[in-house]
Amino acid sequence: MTSVNIGEPNHSAIKAIRLKIKRANDQTKILADAETAYISTEPAPYSIRRAVKDDFTEHVYYLRYHEAVPLDFSILLGEIIYNLRSALDQCVFQLALDHTRVEHDTTMFPVFSSPGDFRRHGAWRIKNIGEGPKAFIKSLQPYTDRSLPVHYSLLDLNNLSNADKHRVAHLWGLSFGLGKTEIATRARLIPTGLGTILHDGAEICRVVPESPTDEMQVRGSLEATLSVSNPSAARRGVSTNLWNIIADVDCLVWALLGAMGQQDELIEAEWPAHESLVE
Repeated sequence: MTSVNIGEPNHSAIKAIRLKIKRANDQTKILADAETAYISTEPAPYSIRRAVKDDFTEHVYYLRYHEAVPLDFSILLGEIIYNLRSALDQCVFQLALDHTRVEHDTTMFPVFSSPGDFRRHGAWRIKNIGEGPKAFIKSLQPYTDRSLPVHYSLLDLNNLSNADKHRVAHLWGLSFGLGKTEIATRARLIPTGLGTILHDGAEICRVVPESPTDEMQVRGSLEATLSVSNPSAARRGVSTNLWNIIADVDCLVWALLGAMGQQDELIEAEWPAHESLVE
Protein backbone atom coordinates (compact mmCIF):
# COMPACT_ATOMS: atom_id res chain seq x y z
CA MET A 1 0.00 0.00 0.00
CA THR A 2 1.24 3.49 -0.72
CA SER A 3 -0.96 5.54 1.56
CA VAL A 4 -0.77 6.03 5.31
CA ASN A 5 -4.54 6.14 5.61
CA ILE A 6 -6.79 4.76 2.91
CA GLY A 7 -8.02 7.66 0.80
CA GLU A 8 -5.32 10.06 1.92
CA PRO A 9 -2.33 10.93 -0.34
CA ASN A 10 0.98 9.89 1.18
CA HIS A 11 3.37 12.82 1.42
CA SER A 12 6.37 10.50 1.67
CA ALA A 13 5.29 8.76 -1.55
CA ILE A 14 4.97 12.15 -3.24
CA LYS A 15 8.44 13.12 -2.04
CA ALA A 16 9.74 9.80 -3.40
CA ILE A 17 8.41 10.71 -6.86
CA ARG A 18 10.55 13.84 -6.88
CA LEU A 19 13.51 11.86 -5.60
CA LYS A 20 13.18 9.55 -8.60
CA ILE A 21 13.76 12.53 -10.87
CA LYS A 22 16.79 13.56 -8.82
CA ARG A 23 18.16 10.02 -8.96
CA ALA A 24 17.73 9.93 -12.74
CA ASN A 25 19.56 13.24 -13.01
CA ASP A 26 22.41 12.00 -10.79
CA GLN A 27 22.69 8.75 -12.73
CA THR A 28 22.79 10.60 -16.03
CA LYS A 29 25.75 12.62 -14.78
CA ILE A 30 27.51 9.38 -13.87
CA LEU A 31 26.70 7.93 -17.29
CA ALA A 32 27.91 11.04 -19.11
CA ASP A 33 31.22 10.95 -17.20
CA ALA A 34 31.64 7.25 -17.99
CA GLU A 35 30.95 7.89 -21.70
CA THR A 36 33.59 10.62 -21.77
CA ALA A 37 36.10 8.39 -20.02
CA TYR A 38 35.50 5.58 -22.51
CA ILE A 39 35.81 7.76 -25.61
CA SER A 40 38.92 9.48 -24.21
CA THR A 41 40.75 6.27 -23.31
CA GLU A 42 44.35 6.07 -24.56
CA PRO A 43 45.02 4.13 -26.64
CA ALA A 44 41.60 4.55 -28.25
CA PRO A 45 39.12 1.73 -27.55
CA TYR A 46 38.35 1.47 -31.27
CA SER A 47 39.95 2.02 -34.66
CA ILE A 48 38.80 2.54 -38.23
CA ARG A 49 40.13 -0.05 -40.65
CA ARG A 50 40.18 -0.14 -44.45
CA ALA A 51 39.43 -3.11 -46.69
CA VAL A 52 39.79 -3.08 -50.48
CA LYS A 53 37.69 -5.11 -52.88
CA ASP A 54 39.60 -7.61 -54.96
CA ASP A 55 39.05 -5.56 -58.14
CA PHE A 56 40.08 -2.30 -56.37
CA THR A 57 36.76 -0.63 -57.22
CA GLU A 58 35.72 0.04 -53.62
CA HIS A 59 37.46 0.88 -50.37
CA VAL A 60 35.41 -0.02 -47.32
CA TYR A 61 36.05 1.65 -43.96
CA TYR A 62 34.78 -0.30 -40.97
CA LEU A 63 34.81 -0.17 -37.19
CA ARG A 64 36.96 -2.41 -35.03
CA TYR A 65 36.56 -2.37 -31.24
CA HIS A 66 39.61 -3.05 -29.09
CA GLU A 67 37.58 -2.61 -25.91
CA ALA A 68 33.85 -3.26 -25.86
CA VAL A 69 31.46 -0.61 -24.61
CA PRO A 70 30.80 -1.58 -20.96
CA LEU A 71 27.50 -3.35 -20.39
CA ASP A 72 27.16 -1.29 -17.21
CA PHE A 73 26.15 1.59 -19.50
CA SER A 74 23.09 -0.40 -20.58
CA ILE A 75 22.08 -1.22 -17.01
CA LEU A 76 22.54 2.37 -15.88
CA LEU A 77 20.46 3.69 -18.76
CA GLY A 78 17.71 1.22 -17.91
CA GLU A 79 17.63 2.49 -14.32
CA ILE A 80 17.44 6.10 -15.50
CA ILE A 81 14.55 5.35 -17.84
CA TYR A 82 12.77 3.30 -15.18
CA ASN A 83 12.88 6.09 -12.61
CA LEU A 84 11.52 8.66 -15.06
CA ARG A 85 8.71 6.45 -16.36
CA SER A 86 7.81 5.30 -12.86
CA ALA A 87 7.61 8.89 -11.62
CA LEU A 88 4.94 9.68 -14.22
CA ASP A 89 2.88 6.60 -13.41
CA GLN A 90 3.03 7.29 -9.69
CA CYS A 91 1.86 10.87 -10.24
CA VAL A 92 -1.34 9.57 -11.81
CA PHE A 93 -1.84 7.13 -8.94
CA GLN A 94 -1.56 9.94 -6.39
CA LEU A 95 -3.87 12.19 -8.41
CA ALA A 96 -6.52 9.45 -8.55
CA LEU A 97 -6.17 8.90 -4.81
CA ASP A 98 -6.46 12.64 -4.16
CA HIS A 99 -9.50 12.96 -6.43
CA THR A 100 -11.54 9.90 -5.40
CA ARG A 101 -10.13 9.07 -1.92
CA VAL A 102 -9.81 5.48 -3.16
CA GLU A 103 -6.69 3.61 -4.28
CA HIS A 104 -6.87 2.36 -7.87
CA ASP A 105 -4.55 -0.33 -9.21
CA THR A 106 -5.20 0.39 -12.90
CA THR A 107 -3.73 3.87 -13.12
CA MET A 108 -0.76 4.82 -15.29
CA PHE A 109 0.48 7.77 -17.30
CA PRO A 110 -0.62 6.88 -20.84
CA VAL A 111 1.59 7.63 -23.84
CA PHE A 112 0.12 6.90 -27.27
CA SER A 113 1.00 8.16 -30.74
CA SER A 114 -2.53 8.16 -32.18
CA PRO A 115 -5.91 9.44 -30.90
CA GLY A 116 -7.51 6.05 -31.56
CA ASP A 117 -4.98 4.17 -29.45
CA PHE A 118 -5.33 6.73 -26.69
CA ARG A 119 -9.13 6.39 -26.65
CA ARG A 120 -8.98 2.57 -26.65
CA HIS A 121 -6.05 1.93 -24.37
CA GLY A 122 -5.09 5.11 -22.53
CA ALA A 123 -8.12 7.16 -21.53
CA TRP A 124 -9.41 4.63 -18.99
CA ARG A 125 -6.07 4.75 -17.17
CA ILE A 126 -6.76 8.35 -16.13
CA LYS A 127 -10.54 8.17 -15.68
CA ASN A 128 -10.26 8.62 -11.91
CA ILE A 129 -8.34 11.89 -11.92
CA GLY A 130 -9.74 15.41 -12.19
CA GLU A 131 -10.61 17.19 -15.42
CA GLY A 132 -7.63 19.54 -15.17
CA PRO A 133 -4.83 16.95 -15.16
CA LYS A 134 -6.89 14.72 -17.46
CA ALA A 135 -6.98 17.41 -20.16
CA PHE A 136 -3.32 18.22 -19.54
CA ILE A 137 -2.20 14.61 -20.03
CA LYS A 138 -4.34 14.27 -23.14
CA SER A 139 -2.69 17.38 -24.63
CA LEU A 140 0.73 15.79 -24.12
CA GLN A 141 0.06 12.67 -26.17
CA PRO A 142 2.70 12.50 -28.94
CA TYR A 143 0.35 12.22 -31.88
CA THR A 144 2.03 12.41 -35.28
CA ASP A 145 0.72 15.94 -35.91
CA ARG A 146 2.27 17.25 -32.68
CA SER A 147 5.86 18.37 -32.60
CA LEU A 148 6.61 20.18 -29.35
CA PRO A 149 9.83 19.00 -27.68
CA VAL A 150 7.86 17.55 -24.77
CA HIS A 151 5.94 15.33 -27.18
CA TYR A 152 9.22 13.90 -28.46
CA SER A 153 10.48 13.44 -24.90
CA LEU A 154 7.44 11.41 -23.86
CA LEU A 155 7.47 9.28 -27.01
CA ASP A 156 11.19 8.56 -26.64
CA LEU A 157 10.88 7.81 -22.93
CA ASN A 158 7.99 5.43 -23.48
CA ASN A 159 9.70 3.55 -26.31
CA LEU A 160 12.99 3.27 -24.45
CA SER A 161 11.14 2.06 -21.35
CA ASN A 162 9.11 -0.58 -23.19
CA ALA A 163 12.16 -1.93 -24.99
CA ASP A 164 14.22 -2.17 -21.80
CA LYS A 165 11.40 -3.81 -19.80
CA HIS A 166 10.05 -6.25 -22.34
CA ARG A 167 12.68 -6.96 -24.99
CA VAL A 168 16.37 -6.34 -24.46
CA ALA A 169 18.73 -3.99 -22.65
CA HIS A 170 19.79 -1.03 -24.76
CA LEU A 171 23.17 -1.99 -26.19
CA TRP A 172 25.49 0.93 -26.77
CA GLY A 173 27.51 1.47 -29.91
CA LEU A 174 29.40 4.22 -31.68
CA SER A 175 27.81 6.69 -34.05
CA PHE A 176 29.95 8.70 -36.44
CA GLY A 177 29.40 12.13 -37.90
CA LEU A 178 31.41 13.23 -40.91
CA GLY A 179 33.44 16.44 -40.66
CA LYS A 180 35.18 18.23 -43.52
CA THR A 181 36.71 15.56 -45.74
CA GLU A 182 39.13 15.59 -48.64
CA ILE A 183 39.88 12.61 -50.85
CA ALA A 184 43.25 12.83 -52.58
CA THR A 185 42.32 10.31 -55.24
CA ARG A 186 39.38 11.32 -57.43
CA ALA A 187 36.54 9.38 -55.87
CA ARG A 188 33.18 9.68 -54.21
CA LEU A 189 32.38 8.86 -50.59
CA ILE A 190 29.24 6.87 -49.75
CA PRO A 191 28.20 7.34 -46.07
CA THR A 192 26.73 3.85 -45.66
CA GLY A 193 26.94 3.70 -41.88
CA LEU A 194 27.11 7.32 -40.81
CA GLY A 195 24.37 8.42 -38.43
CA THR A 196 23.55 4.87 -37.28
CA ILE A 197 24.57 2.76 -34.30
CA LEU A 198 27.64 0.72 -35.20
CA HIS A 199 29.01 -2.34 -33.47
CA ASP A 200 32.21 -4.31 -34.02
CA GLY A 201 32.93 -4.93 -37.69
CA ALA A 202 30.20 -2.59 -38.96
CA GLU A 203 30.77 -0.56 -42.11
CA ILE A 204 31.16 3.19 -41.60
CA CYS A 205 31.50 4.34 -45.18
CA ARG A 206 32.96 3.34 -48.51
CA VAL A 207 34.93 5.23 -51.12
CA VAL A 208 34.53 4.51 -54.83
CA PRO A 209 37.40 5.75 -57.04
CA GLU A 210 36.84 6.84 -60.62
CA SER A 211 39.39 4.24 -61.70
CA PRO A 212 40.32 1.05 -59.85
CA THR A 213 43.22 1.61 -57.44
CA ASP A 214 44.63 -0.05 -54.36
CA GLU A 215 45.67 3.27 -52.87
CA MET A 216 43.38 5.74 -51.19
CA GLN A 217 44.10 8.87 -49.19
CA VAL A 218 41.19 10.29 -47.22
CA ARG A 219 41.85 13.31 -45.05
CA GLY A 220 39.26 14.58 -42.64
CA SER A 221 37.58 13.76 -39.38
CA LEU A 222 34.97 11.34 -38.13
CA GLU A 223 33.43 12.47 -34.85
CA ALA A 224 32.45 9.52 -32.66
CA THR A 225 29.74 9.56 -29.99
CA LEU A 226 28.31 6.78 -27.87
CA SER A 227 24.64 6.16 -28.65
CA VAL A 228 21.78 3.72 -28.32
CA SER A 229 19.16 2.89 -30.91
CA ASN A 230 15.85 4.69 -30.50
CA PRO A 231 13.44 4.11 -33.40
CA SER A 232 11.18 7.01 -32.41
CA ALA A 233 14.14 9.39 -32.77
CA ALA A 234 15.20 8.10 -36.18
CA ARG A 235 14.34 11.27 -38.07
CA ARG A 236 16.03 13.43 -35.42
CA GLY A 237 19.17 11.34 -35.01
CA VAL A 238 20.25 8.09 -33.46
CA SER A 239 20.23 9.14 -29.84
CA THR A 240 17.92 11.02 -27.54
CA ASN A 241 19.32 13.69 -25.25
CA LEU A 242 18.56 12.37 -21.76
CA TRP A 243 18.93 15.83 -20.26
CA ASN A 244 15.96 17.01 -22.32
CA ILE A 245 13.80 14.11 -21.18
CA ILE A 246 14.73 14.66 -17.54
CA ALA A 247 13.96 18.39 -17.76
CA ASP A 248 10.56 17.75 -19.36
CA VAL A 249 9.60 14.97 -16.92
CA ASP A 250 10.66 17.14 -13.98
CA CYS A 251 8.48 20.00 -15.23
CA LEU A 252 5.61 17.58 -15.87
CA VAL A 253 5.83 16.01 -12.42
CA TRP A 254 5.77 19.39 -10.68
CA ALA A 255 2.77 20.45 -12.77
CA LEU A 256 0.80 17.27 -12.00
CA LEU A 257 1.58 17.21 -8.30
CA GLY A 258 0.77 20.90 -8.11
CA ALA A 259 -2.78 20.01 -9.15
CA MET A 260 -3.38 18.01 -5.96
CA GLY A 261 -6.42 19.37 -4.17
CA GLN A 262 -7.46 21.56 -7.14
CA GLN A 263 -7.97 19.12 -9.98
CA ASP A 264 -10.84 20.96 -11.62
CA GLU A 265 -8.49 23.74 -12.68
CA LEU A 266 -6.60 23.68 -15.98
CA ILE A 267 -2.88 23.01 -15.77
CA GLU A 268 -0.36 25.18 -17.55
CA ALA A 269 3.34 24.41 -17.76
CA GLU A 270 6.30 26.47 -18.87
CA TRP A 271 8.49 23.92 -20.60
CA PRO A 272 12.27 24.18 -20.38
CA ALA A 273 14.34 25.07 -23.42
CA HIS A 274 15.87 22.06 -25.11
CA GLU A 275 19.44 21.46 -26.06
CA SER A 276 20.11 19.82 -29.40
CA LEU A 277 17.86 16.79 -29.74
CA VAL A 278 20.83 14.66 -30.76
CA GLU A 279 23.67 13.89 -28.40
